[in-house]
Amino acid sequence: MEYRPNVCLIILNVEGKILLGLRAGPISVWQLPQGGIESGDSLTDAALREAEEELGTSSFEVITTLESKHKYDFSKPKNYGGSTFCGQSQSYVVLRFVGVDSEIRVTSVENPEFSEVKWVSVTEALQIADNIRIPAYKTAFDELKQKARILTIPLAI
Repeated sequence: MEYRPNVCLIILNVEGKILLGLRAGPISVWQLPQGGIESGDSLTDAALREAEEELGTSSFEVITTLESKHKYDFSKPKNYGGSTFCGQSQSYVVLRFVGVDSEIRVTSVENPEFSEVKWVSVTEALQIADNIRIPAYKTAFDELKQKARILTIPLAI
């Protein structure tokens, strides 16, 4: 059985804070937005599509992609688009939010993934994110810290 290609979004605001969403539904945990990479999508196309689908706005620009990858297994196989997957293989894309916060409307999108969102520092993200996601996020954030220095982009540590 295969792993589903997935993109995880590290969205930064002008202050260099990261957007986390509180999952809607019975399992309320804080996490980065993410979603499947559809056939024919580039990684950045999938990131921009998922950002708009989950956050209700298209006010994003691609900053960079990360080399960090993360693979995880589902507790039981899941079906997406007619295919069954044993887990997800996740890649990271860093986006800049170029709009105003009021544009983010997580509860007004079709099939809301999040009940709310907030902007946090890297440190706070690692403190409040779903425990199962923290090791992968830490690896991605460590790489992002290095890239932020090179690209001279703000990052709230």
